[in-house]
Amino acid sequence: MYAEAIQVIPEFNQGEWKGLVNRLRAKYRADNFYRRMEIWDFVEAFVWKSAEQLGELRYYVQDFTTISDKAVAAGNLTEQDKGWLFVRGLPIKYHRHAMEQIGAVVDKPNTLRFKRLKEAVELRIVAVEGAK
Repeated sequence: MYAEAIQVIPEFNQGEWKGLVNRLRAKYRADNFYRRMEIWDFVEAFVWKSAEQLGELRYYVQDFTTISDKAVAAGNLTEQDKGWLFVRGLPIKYHRHAMEQIGAVVDKPNTLRFKRLKEAVELRIVAVEGAK
């Protein structure tokens, strides 16, 4: 019924269904903050902002985990990309530590495993806090 109604709209008579789908998705995502969190651009912007405005590292780890999990579940981010983005938002000393601890190599994206990187960072946070 709805498909028939849409087909009579002159704009969509030419079979421009992909354009309609893209417009509806864009409108839906623009109107829904939680859906916007599921896209690559949002995760990347979060990472860059976190890298520029260093705050409490524990919050970055928690927030990144939540946001990136949504993007992975939506199919907009791979686990490999998740690890790569995660280290980009870390302060350089944590970035280096995590990479060294798990033997990750920047030129080999398959070595950037998020869960292992996250564990290395969390252990480093605990060690730094314990030393204070």
